[in-house]
Amino acid sequence: MSQVSSLTIVNVGLWNQAPFKYAVETCVQKLNSYLSSHDLPVQYNVDYLDHKKLPKICPDILFLDGGEDIDPARYGEKNHFSNFSERRDDAEFHLCEWFHSNKKRISGVCRGHQLINVFFGGSLYQDIREDLKQRYNIEVKHPSPHDVRLTGWSKSKSSPSSLNRFVGNTRFDVSSLHHQAIRFLPPSVRRTLIWDIDCDDEHVEPLVEGIESKCGRYRGVQSHPEFRGHSKDGLLFSYLMHVDRFIAPFMDQVENPSLASILNKKDKEKMENQYFIRRDYDGDEERVLVQGPSSRGHNNNIDWRIIENATTESD
Repeated sequence: MSQVSSLTIVNVGLWNQAPFKYAVETCVQKLNSYLSSHDLPVQYNVDYLDHKKLPKICPDILFLDGGEDIDPARYGEKNHFSNFSERRDDAEFHLCEWFHSNKKRISGVCRGHQLINVFFGGSLYQDIREDLKQRYNIEVKHPSPHDVRLTGWSKSKSSPSSLNRFVGNTRFDVSSLHHQAIRFLPPSVRRTLIWDIDCDDEHVEPLVEGIESKCGRYRGVQSHPEFRGHSKDGLLFSYLMHVDRFIAPFMDQVENPSLASILNKKDKEKMENQYFIRRDYDGDEERVLVQGPSSRGHNNNIDWRIIENATTESD
């Protein structure tokens, strides 16, 4: 984090070959516009990182985006259904090591969310349908979009995460572009979002759709808020950018510290069909539809509100 005049710059590190880096950068620009329009002196800057030539100063946040699966050998399993890139795994696990050793923040979506879990010692379902069929003898349909809900540390101990200050306690829809999911969590990580599998067997556990470390520095969601296709995506992206942490020092500078005036002004934008160009490591390009009007009549209004109470977690 650096200071330019009276403006605080938060540097966000992103692997320079991340497939959806331009979607992330566009979302950062949207967030910057929102912060500026509400006179909050914080702006985000994207730094593209080469894991073989790291800069002298570690950025404030590492953002891990979606894409290939993770090599199951990294969580102690043989490969059954995974399509992974050793090159990408090496690069992003190296970046995680660097940010973690510097006590910096890490956020992830989809693959990145799963990578955070594996990095700290967790494991994955290599294929949701096949693994749950073997484990519970059920057929699982994993629709997109589907709704998720917040949860606490465990079934026996409920404790709010930083996320509930952004999205509240209601169910909401998220995108789903994945065939893998978190299976086992390491002790240092908790569930924040879950998807309840539609079946009659009460012993079937919900799928993990969001995680957060106990210290709050590491956050992930299984969906793609950077694609901005659902009503809570702006808030989810703000959460992954740790907005609550970085605007907290300036809360005494705004007229209403509770930000109630901001909460009452919902920024909305109509989303149309939009394509991003995804580039693979050989330079080939693929045109990918990442957002558009939902066939279920989903409300595509995007909410960029900050949070009701800006507080910091214990580092």
